[in-house]
Amino acid sequence: MKSLTVLFLFGVFAIFVSAQPQNQAGSLDSLDVTHVHTALGHVSLLEFKEPVTAAAAGSKIFHIERLENKVLITPLKAGVSTNLFVWTSTRRFSYELDAPGDVDSTTLAIDAPAPEIKPTVDLKQQQVQMLTEMLLNKTLLDAQVIDSSSAKPAKGAISIRVERVFRTSDTAYIYFTVDNQSKQPLRTTQPSVNRVEAEQSSISLWGLVNHQLTSGLMAHLGTTKASPVTVAYSAFEGRDLSPGTQKAGVVAIQLARSSPTILQLMIADGVKAAFVL
Repeated sequence: MKSLTVLFLFGVFAIFVSAQPQNQAGSLDSLDVTHVHTALGHVSLLEFKEPVTAAAAGSKIFHIERLENKVLITPLKAGVSTNLFVWTSTRRFSYELDAPGDVDSTTLAIDAPAPEIKPTVDLKQQQVQMLTEMLLNKTLLDAQVIDSSSAKPAKGAISIRVERVFRTSDTAYIYFTVDNQSKQPLRTTQPSVNRVEAEQSSISLWGLVNHQLTSGLMAHLGTTKASPVTVAYSAFEGRDLSPGTQKAGVVAIQLARSSPTILQLMIADGVKAAFVL
């Protein structure tokens, strides 16, 4: 029963992800995810045109304070990112709170647009949707954050960032984002995953568990052997990703609990990311 509940929650999450249009990351449509760049010792402000009724973050590492139509975000620890839902009386907003970085790139304030006049929503349907989101947020709290802070993409490059992994006894659900900062559209394909075995690694993998690997760390693995892993579920449409846009996805793979395990996620020719579980 527990595994069915988990599969249901990630199925709902996959529907939310696959329904996202390919807009700029700053768009505030109710299904878009807006990235908030944070910095230690600095407060980021989200301001709305109507009172905020609720706000829920995926980690207590960020201090969230709600003041009438404003939400104040203060990071408390380096190297941690999480997600944030904000509800007003008419809309829901979704944010990704990036791990604290340089002050120069900090998001100081984001102003939400005025609420749109929409047809009356069935109260029961609205309650079911809010309950689903609460259950989804609870599930994401149990997911393991993958530290990708050292895997910084080159300027003008296409990169994959592995955000979180939720594991059951025989399945790993991988939540990732693709960022196309090149000047050309990217034709993506359905995600594939390989298990990588290092025959004579010069570094210990235990210290890299729950980390995304850089190309330099991959070179220290020495000779490797890759074998495909069975993909049980995928929510990531294979289509063009316009320059300057991001796209999120979920892929579920059959993987028994064992550590350390090196995995490599690929969504296009030459576009891949390796991480350790």
